[in-house]
Amino acid sequence: MKLNNKGFMLAEVIISASVIIVTLVSLYAGFARVYKAYEIRSTYYDADSVYALKTISDYFIDEMVFNSYISSINNTNKYVEFKKNESPSNKIDAFINKMIENYNFKHFYLTRYNSDYLESIESISSDLKEYIETNILTKYKFNDKGHGIDHIKYVINRSLTFAKLVDNINLDMVYTIAAYHDIGHSIDPRNHESISAKILLNDSKLLDFFTDEELIIMSMAIEDHRASLESEPRNIYGKIVSSADRNTNIIPILKRTYEYRIKHSNAKSLKEIIEESYEHLVEKFGNEGYANKKMYFEDDEYKKFLEDIQTLLNDKNEFYKMYIKVNNLENEFLKEQLEMYTPFNEQESIDKQTFLTFIDTFDDVLTRKNIFGHLTASAFVVNEDFTKSLIVNHNIFGGFIYSGGHADGEFDLLSVAIREVEEETGLKVIPLINGDIFALQALPIKGHVKKGKYVSAHIHYDVLYLLLAKNSDMNNIRVLESENSQVKWVDLEDTYNEDAVDWIRPVNEKIVKKVRVLKKNGDIYI
Repeated sequence: MKLNNKGFMLAEVIISASVIIVTLVSLYAGFARVYKAYEIRSTYYDADSVYALKTISDYFIDEMVFNSYISSINNTNKYVEFKKNESPSNKIDAFINKMIENYNFKHFYLTRYNSDYLESIESISSDLKEYIETNILTKYKFNDKGHGIDHIKYVINRSLTFAKLVDNINLDMVYTIAAYHDIGHSIDPRNHESISAKILLNDSKLLDFFTDEELIIMSMAIEDHRASLESEPRNIYGKIVSSADRNTNIIPILKRTYEYRIKHSNAKSLKEIIEESYEHLVEKFGNEGYANKKMYFEDDEYKKFLEDIQTLLNDKNEFYKMYIKVNNLENEFLKEQLEMYTPFNEQESIDKQTFLTFIDTFDDVLTRKNIFGHLTASAFVVNEDFTKSLIVNHNIFGGFIYSGGHADGEFDLLSVAIREVEEETGLKVIPLINGDIFALQALPIKGHVKKGKYVSAHIHYDVLYLLLAKNSDMNNIRVLESENSQVKWVDLEDTYNEDAVDWIRPVNEKIVKKVRVLKKNGDIYI
């Protein structure tokens, strides 16, 4: 009996211990899941990570390479993995390396989940897909980027998505129409829809997949796909490809309109090209534009795009800035501004050529990374009577000088000059002489210490604008202690007295002389 009691007690202990162990294991497992979720969120769901993901997304869209990667993603290949120094091109490799270093990425995967597209693309005839991918899509290398392979795959994707909304639709036809719709663009952009339709009709290989009647329907859809067409597409397939052939991102639109004008426009200057592009986009996407009148399917993505591009078009100055930046035209824009400027004297004639050579020689003229020189934007501020000018006692230069600052990546130097005046003095100003360049000077900057770091001697390629402050605002000035120790109004001639920085005196004397001449001739007015 005692033995049995002991055995019973031992069994109780074992059972109790097992229950406790199971409970502890369950609690630990539950805690581990909660902690893991917390760790993931704290690691990846912070502001830096969100910003990093947005940066990556914008990059792939801006460079129009997104579709070329997601095209390889299917049910067996769920994602594209990027590793340092292993991405498919030097440009993308540099971008990936930068992101890995800046954000300490361990893994970087590009994924896509679009169930409608995946389901549709898998139902396309494999033989048809192989023929088109091998013999048709490869020809898009002859088109411009705006009508190249990335755009075609984008249209295929959207076409198959819209096709899911239509009963009894032939997905093989939808796929083929999208694949052929811009194939004639390299031959004649203006009539590419007709040429593309003929190429499809003349492709005898397609008779292996479609009837004559289906081919005629498909050719009509291609002919009718352009948004500028006055009438509606003649069949549902035309409505599908017309709806799919709508960009939903502003960046490619701005690139396409620039590339088209470079090849086909008679514009003689960058300004004329931008004006033509602006007028075209207003005609197409503006409030009364033809591209926002024919929407055959519910397309929230496109509606959002229309809102965004109309907002941009309603602010012409912002449009100019975005157009130039998107198309990497900063240096060309600056060159055009400088070439249009008429030098006031011999110094400016010589310095103007130095400016142009500097821009032609270097790509990084707008940043401080260039060790030889920096582009700066400055302001000679006058009152309404043209009797006074605003000067600041500069901390580093050790004397009085006009307001100004580095471009720091901004190509709109007039905006930089206006901003610098407001930051350094608190004064609101407006541009004179239509905001055109008023003076040029290459200024020698001695080596100095700034924020604890030594800056080697270099040249400031200084672009100066004439700005006006209202008499009623003249007393609304203040000191920016990090930049200057005093701000004051002085007579024009006192801008080049002994209180001024020595190398700025001849510059200010030149500027005052020019103000006097233009004022006398009536070329400066409020």
